Amino acid sequence: MQALRRVVRSTPFQIFTSIALLVALFAVDLAQIYEVPTNRELDMALSSVLVIFMIEFVLQNLCEASYPFSFFFWMDLIGTVSMTSDISYMFGSDVTLPIRLLRKSSGGSGGGSILIVRAARAARLGARAGRLSRVIKILRLMPFMSNKAEQESLESEHRMAKVISQQLSDALAMRVSFTIIFLVVCLPVFHMFDYPEMDDSMKAWTEMLAMNVKDFIDTSSSSARLLFSDELQRCADFYSAETYGPFKACRGHIEDGNFICESIRDLPMTFDSDFTAPARGSSIWIMTADNFQLYFSLAMPKTHESIGNIMLICFIIFTMTCFGAIMNAKVSEIALKPLERMLSVVRDKCAIIFKFADELQDDDGDEGPQLEGKTEIDLLESAVLKLTTIARLHAASKMPDIEDMSEEAVMKLNLAGQRTSTAVLRSTRGSVVVDIFRAGSCKRSPRESSMGKPSSMSAAAWASQGTALFDSDFPEHSIVQNIFSLVPIEIIDSITSDDFNSLDFTDDHSEAVCRYILCASTGCRGWVRDHVEEKALTAFVKKAKSKYLSNPFHNWAHGLDVAYTVARNMRMIGGGRFFSEETHFAIIVAAVGHDLGHTGVNNQYLIETSHKVALTYNDRSPLENMHCSELFHILNNDDETNILRKVDKVVYKEMRSNMISMIMHTDMISHQPMVKDLGLLYHTSSDAFELAAGTVNEDPDDSLLTECLTTAQNQQLILNALLHTADVNNPLKPWFLCKRLAMLCMDEFFAQGDLERQAKLPIGMLNDRHKVNVAQSQIGFVEFMIAPLAEAVVQVFPQLDEISTHLGNNIQHWFDQWVQESRPAAEELEKTTIRVKKVIKRTKLVEEAEERSPGVLRQSKSHKGGADYSMMKLSRQVTP
Repeated sequence: MQALRRVVRSTPFQIFTSIALLVALFAVDLAQIYEVPTNRELDMALSSVLVIFMIEFVLQNLCEASYPFSFFFWMDLIGTVSMTSDISYMFGSDVTLPIRLLRKSSGGSGGGSILIVRAARAARLGARAGRLSRVIKILRLMPFMSNKAEQESLESEHRMAKVISQQLSDALAMRVSFTIIFLVVCLPVFHMFDYPEMDDSMKAWTEMLAMNVKDFIDTSSSSARLLFSDELQRCADFYSAETYGPFKACRGHIEDGNFICESIRDLPMTFDSDFTAPARGSSIWIMTADNFQLYFSLAMPKTHESIGNIMLICFIIFTMTCFGAIMNAKVSEIALKPLERMLSVVRDKCAIIFKFADELQDDDGDEGPQLEGKTEIDLLESAVLKLTTIARLHAASKMPDIEDMSEEAVMKLNLAGQRTSTAVLRSTRGSVVVDIFRAGSCKRSPRESSMGKPSSMSAAAWASQGTALFDSDFPEHSIVQNIFSLVPIEIIDSITSDDFNSLDFTDDHSEAVCRYILCASTGCRGWVRDHVEEKALTAFVKKAKSKYLSNPFHNWAHGLDVAYTVARNMRMIGGGRFFSEETHFAIIVAAVGHDLGHTGVNNQYLIETSHKVALTYNDRSPLENMHCSELFHILNNDDETNILRKVDKVVYKEMRSNMISMIMHTDMISHQPMVKDLGLLYHTSSDAFELAAGTVNEDPDDSLLTECLTTAQNQQLILNALLHTADVNNPLKPWFLCKRLAMLCMDEFFAQGDLERQAKLPIGMLNDRHKVNVAQSQIGFVEFMIAPLAEAVVQVFPQLDEISTHLGNNIQHWFDQWVQESRPAAEELEKTTIRVKKVIKRTKLVEEAEERSPGVLRQSKSHKGGADYSMMKLSRQVTP
């Protein structure tokens, strides 16, 4: 049975039966078109097809368990039996015999003969309906219905999706077939009264000429002979413009059911006609009335009828093919592709759960369930059990002793969310990546998206087309006009590029640029014009600048850079489509004030030294609480600096709530939950984000995205993520800025380390200027903190995908610098190389060419922009 099933399902067998089906559908009409005079050729072809259909029918019943008494069973049975209606030695008509229609003088109408002819033609067309159900088998050979590679992928990766796909395809095939077959069965009924069967002129001429013949015989006058001759020619002339007409007349009698023509003296039976006797007997109609017979040629109408039948069948096949393809594609788009994606995620996530759970198992030897051979439902059930195990082990575990743990294990412990004191996490081993959360507490510089002007356009041309981040063409806005007069043109140009550098601005220029960003950002400039006074804006910026201390990194230049990055990223994601203008303005204000009064040390130092800020806020994110307090003291305690004075109270409360949440989430303790929430938001609403992934100027249909972001929770998550990403973004800037900002941040770390040394406190791992390697610390920071965040942000907003380009370039530069400065041992070099490769692969900048050159990283051709720094050097350093 398995061998038979393979034969029946094989492509050669399907092609063979499809050819037989084409013969069954078109052979009868082709024989009529070519006026084949005998039955032999047609009977041989149709008999062969009948045998093939019978063999296929028997094989299907033997080897397919679901076939007997199914839809296709009955359709195939009808189609096979209907073949007998076209074979002459069974139930088909003899094409060598003409069609004889009698009109009796006894008064019978003879209409039954005409009706029989019409019904027989309709029955022959309807009998082919069953054969058309087999056309669906031709569809299964089409590329859109049978993709071998796709089927193999489904079979290996998405077993449930494959089963559902087959069921949907069968249901689709049955419904399409039934619809087409129903139409084919019904259409011939409406053709029963079509021309020429409804034409009674042939009957009328035959009866009139029969009476003329009778008059001639009865009178034998010359006038009767002339009258008959004229009428006979008039009959021929009457059909000269038609596609059918008489070609012979005969006077005789019926003997043994056959009409015997007689020769009558002086009675003319010939006439000039445009028609001749057809080669095919069934194309001749013989009209008989009394003892007179008139022969008509219907070869041309029957040929036209056959051509019409062929065109009808071709149209049906074409319709079934097109609509089958369309319906199949729609079903795949609506149901199968999301299902496959969902099941793929199930498999991937279950694999992670199993791996993690197996690592947590004690010593029970349980290796966990294997993914091979299991459906996604089985995997989900196993995953639930694994998660239960993880929760139980996690809840029962005690604080581990990290003194005997590897540096990598301590890092994983940190990233898993274990809340331990700095004293516990500090070690004397000198690692620069173990105390990674302390690195995070030093908020990085703003995130430069690099999603600037198109590479083919200059900054001026880009701005002139209205696609600049900030629009200078705003003459009615007096604030913008005044600011423009204070800022050099080269600084204005830098605002529209990815090289924005706030470190080298003078005080006057930095204040002017900040005011410019606040009032001229595309998403809120109209709202600022109506609600913000120029005097208050100027005073607010000056006051905010004065609150920033002269730290190496957390200073006024950092606040300005974060404000610029937030405004730029809001522009690139098209924030104006789903955020209100006041919300747009609020995130920029929060960016300006997110580090007001920063002391140059992290939260842990404030807590350990019992600093008054830590005491004020009960050791709970003391720096972030202080930043919020400072910002709203500026906004509320002095009308001169209150840029929100004209805002309605309800709107102000909402803006204040948003800004507090955004600033509080710049604490690195919120980093991992934020990455997780972004991933969850994307996976639960991926269709909405993908639909709106086009450029803003193309005005995409973002109704789904707008609906997704209408909830306050999702809006706040996006705002928090944008500010936090801008705050820790210096690894995603161009290399010359990334390196400069990193060195400033490390200077601040080292200054804190000096304070810790003076106070005889344990020195943080990243704070000891005598032990820390800057390049290695940056590799760890990028690997464990920035890469996951960048990946999550780009998933949600693909418009920001070029931040990955800088990320890959920068970690490569840090790696090269580390190798040059440290001259590491081969084993350490190999481990770090693998880590760097994983980061680059994760950010989709490059891909490994393992097939041709193992260990070689190459630039990803699919990523827009690509990485302009060669990865070959990295590979050569680790290749023996």
